[in-house]
Amino acid sequence: MGNEDIIAKAGRAFDKVRRRLFSPNTEVLLLRPSTDAERDFEVVHQISTKWFFEYSEFRQNFLLEVALGDELTDPMNEATHIQVDDDVYEIDANDTIQPKGTDVTWKIFCKRHGKAPAIL
Repeated sequence: MGNEDIIAKAGRAFDKVRRRLFSPNTEVLLLRPSTDAERDFEVVHQISTKWFFEYSEFRQNFLLEVALGDELTDPMNEATHIQVDDDVYEIDANDTIQPKGTDVTWKIFCKRHGKAPAIL
């Protein structure tokens, strides 16, 4: 079984578990600072499937795992924040790990952003 097969299976597992725990309308958006003075952020990429996260209510942070390979590389190079529903979280770039070898998921650690931003 190659890495593409492992990525596909991990993505299906994330989707299956997520459907039981989250609203089907929950979406994850990768954001970057906006050049528009009226907006704080603009959307870089939408992640619709193949993701799951573990949220810590006490610390208001989470580890997002995404079973997408190289297609997420360019958006992750641009993104500084993640939006889940109406909440925005800062990406901790030092704790972000891209897929490598048989560890096929992106691991993105995020912490709560201080204010309610305006999104483009």
